[in-house]
Amino acid sequence: MDCSSFVCYYLQKAGKLKALQEIKDFVSKSKNIAFEDIKRIYTKEFAVFFRQAEENSQFWRRILNPADLEKGDIIAFTSAYIKENHTMIVDKILSRSDNELKIRIFDCTHFPHMNDTRKSGDGIGSGEIILFKNSTGRWDKYQQSKSYKPCGCLDFGRLKSRYNE
Repeated sequence: MDCSSFVCYYLQKAGKLKALQEIKDFVSKSKNIAFEDIKRIYTKEFAVFFRQAEENSQFWRRILNPADLEKGDIIAFTSAYIKENHTMIVDKILSRSDNELKIRIFDCTHFPHMNDTRKSGDGIGSGEIILFKNSTGRWDKYQQSKSYKPCGCLDFGRLKSRYNE
């Protein structure tokens, strides 16, 4: 299992099947492929979906400011420069400043995070990451370990509070 598959699994187990179906419908339409041919949702597809969710989604809303993240929100990190896209679920905000946000997340990864629960550093678990705002005010970096800071796009999604199925 990888990170985006884990997020889909999490949504299924949480009973958010219509919200997951809405993302699959979006992928089907945007890629012009049959719904039944979609085997999984990738990080990039979560990100693109979240970017349009505010105006077009029945079950999701886009979070623009990561300082507003809450438990259960989804973070999708994508980059044109590296193939290390990553999808994570927020557990809790640990600290905030104007330019940094330290978050405890849970995910499935082969690369352990700071203060990670995975003994082998692989699989499902939780750890800490730091999100960074650049000099233009855009949140575009995250640090998952003591030395690793990829640059790219950070997109955030939240299930709408009135959605209970």
